[in-house]
Amino acid sequence: MVVVVVVVVVVGGWVGGWVGGWDGSCVGGWVVWVLGGWVGWWVGGCVGGWWWSWSL
Repeated sequence: MVVVVVVVVVVGGWVGGWVGGWDGSCVGGWVVWVLGGWVGWWVGGCVGGWWWSWSL
C-alpha cells in the first residue's frame, strides 16, 4: 500500500514537473506539488526544465 502511494506520488510529480518545467526552472509543476508530492515535483521540474532548455 505504502509502496503504491510512493510510486504514484513520485511518478505523478515527475510527469507533472516535466510538463510544468518548460520554463527551465525548478518551480514548474506546482499544481502537481499540491496534488502529488514535493520530491517528485522538484525532481521532475528540474529535469523537465533542463530537457526543455536543451530541446528548444
